[in-house]
Amino acid sequence: MNKKTVLVTGATGLVGKAFLQQVETSNKWHFRYLTRRKNAKPLHGADAFYWNPACLEIQEEALNGVEVILNLAGASVSNRWSKPYKAEILSSRINGLKTLYRAISASKYSVKQLISASAIGFYESDFEKSHSEVSTASDNGFLSNVVQQWEAEADRFESLNISVSKLRFGIVLSTQGGALPKLMQPTSVGFGAALGSGNQWQSWIHIKDLVRAMIYTLDTGGKGVYNIVAPHPERAIDLAQTLAKQMKRPFWLKRSPEFIIRLLLGEMSEMVLQSQKVIPQRLLNEGFEFKYPKIDEAFSDLIQTKK
Repeated sequence: MNKKTVLVTGATGLVGKAFLQQVETSNKWHFRYLTRRKNAKPLHGADAFYWNPACLEIQEEALNGVEVILNLAGASVSNRWSKPYKAEILSSRINGLKTLYRAISASKYSVKQLISASAIGFYESDFEKSHSEVSTASDNGFLSNVVQQWEAEADRFESLNISVSKLRFGIVLSTQGGALPKLMQPTSVGFGAALGSGNQWQSWIHIKDLVRAMIYTLDTGGKGVYNIVAPHPERAIDLAQTLAKQMKRPFWLKRSPEFIIRLLLGEMSEMVLQSQKVIPQRLLNEGFEFKYPKIDEAFSDLIQTKK
């Protein structure tokens, strides 16, 4: 059986690394990845090809024989949002897709599908309303604006007769990076707390289920929007309390005042104070089975693995 070729962007990030580690021994797919380092070595069995999205440059051979592009490229949103860094958050997502679109437009390649990362930051902040993939209620903050432009750039590939899948990630739980280590640090010394009121909904996913959902999209070729979150979102206060319980630490602080969060983080505070109750309706309808559907199961696995 001939293996199909997948080109991965953002392969050295938290999600990209976890994905390539999982599929390293795949007998269905052959993987390659894009990097700004010239003469880079293979990564978890994936061959390296050069690109520089800031200049819309890509190694000519990178797309030869590629059937699927898995686009995970984008600067972290967890660094402080200065004006220049906000511009980088947006450009790092838009320019990568522009580079790929221009290259495919200029030559005849075999690309059939684009699977592009996105984020649940698209959805309107609401303390009661649930959002499935059919929800069109978007927020008016910075993150939602980034997501809308990001997805619009991905949608352009449809004009090239390429199927487009947009994966809206929730809060990714991993001990290797992202939000969880930052939550575990104060919790480990008894200072775990919900940020702000604690009533905001937080839609999360275990890194292992995230990778499995990405592989599922590769296998099925499903197009359109998928919410990549666990089926049981949690209020911030409950999530923080469950983490403390799993870590066997006291939980007495309960909440951090919202005005202090805004003072410390500025505009970036929207990341932790907004409320988005997001449901993975399409995955559930299609029979995808989560290994870690509930937060206590996810924390238990992650904390045991950390030890």
